[in-house]
Amino acid sequence: PYLYNYVGQPWKGQAAIAAATNICYKNTADGICGNDDFGTLSAWFVFRALGFYPVNASSGIYEIGTPLFESASIDVGNNQKFTVTAKNVSRENIFIQSARYNGKDFNRTYLTHDEIMYGGELEFVMGDKPNQRWGSLEQDLPPAQGIGEFLHEDEMPAGSR
Repeated sequence: PYLYNYVGQPWKGQAAIAAATNICYKNTADGICGNDDFGTLSAWFVFRALGFYPVNASSGIYEIGTPLFESASIDVGNNQKFTVTAKNVSRENIFIQSARYNGKDFNRTYLTHDEIMYGGELEFVMGDKPNQRWGSLEQDLPPAQGIGEFLHEDEMPAGSR
């Protein structure tokens, strides 16, 4: 669902994330659908609840989805906290209407690892209707992450061109 961020339609991802949570996670003994191999499904839920997820863990980029809690904080060390707040969040209010990072308007659909580790606050205002303007401009999209970024043609193995 986070790939919708790459095409400027984050509201579609927000709807899919909320639907997956409602279907696959329950507060019961067998509350996780499927097999939680190595804690992957549990880790996804924790990140989902915070409102972001490392789609490619080695990139240092966290895709913004939709938060689950009104407020959550992470102790990032050095007496710093990274706090996510979501005003009006509810089972129906799953769509980001606006966001602010450390008091400034924030329209990007991603965070960097450094932005989290420096601490601060990411504030969302949530609503029950998609805001098709938030996160939809080219400058709001996450950076492309593909093999083309890492290998130049002359560095590719013989026969792969």
